[in-house]
Amino acid sequence: MGVGERLTGWVAENSQPIVNSDAGLRYCLALPMLCDTRLVGVLTLCSGETFGDEQARMPQRALRIVASR
Repeated sequence: MGVGERLTGWVAENSQPIVNSDAGLRYCLALPMLCDTRLVGVLTLCSGETFGDEQARMPQRALRIVASR
């Protein structure tokens, strides 16, 4: 998937998360993986139900911890 394409590509291009985007039959949470300000990847999680606030915050916190190592 290229930068700018679909949900994951949009997150890669904009370095901003997407939460609860309706991706057909599932909802997706897409988060940019940054090292300093450099994009190194995108984590995309999908579910049949919407993500609650805490469910959306926890992966974002985990990515910040991983990036700081």
